[in-house]
Amino acid sequence: MLYRFSVFLLIYVALAAELHHDKLELVYYDKSYIKNPIFSISELNGQYGFNISFDLLKDLGMHVKLNINISMQEENSKEYTSMQNFEDMDVCDMLKSDMFGIRKLMAVANITDCPWKAGHYKMLDLKGDPSGLPPVPSGNYMTGISVFDDNKLLTEMVWMGSVTDT
Repeated sequence: MLYRFSVFLLIYVALAAELHHDKLELVYYDKSYIKNPIFSISELNGQYGFNISFDLLKDLGMHVKLNINISMQEENSKEYTSMQNFEDMDVCDMLKSDMFGIRKLMAVANITDCPWKAGHYKMLDLKGDPSGLPPVPSGNYMTGISVFDDNKLLTEMVWMGSVTDT
């Protein structure tokens, strides 16, 4: 579940134009909570999908939060500038309110509600629907996502890629 929300938000960052994936990296995960994390990006006929599986070793409560930072690379530089920072996004509230149409996305997942129990979780071929989203400017992007449970850091991941006009 943790990775599913992270990937869902990564998809929505840049699907309004042509998306090129450079890197998707799990920077950190708490081994006392998560085991065997596997995630990949697949492409078929120009459509990207995210595939994720992991074992959750402990039950999570109702206080799972996301911090998301979307940065764009400065022109002619290796530096990235933060464009948007979201802090303390409540994942359970996102599910309850169907924020961003998350329930439709979660149809390919084996969990749809809170709290989350220990067990094996997987999601195959998660795709976002960019309709209704504003266009994303062309450029190089980096999105960092941190997931917390009761203020305990569970995982951090980074996506890097570029968006070009279609």
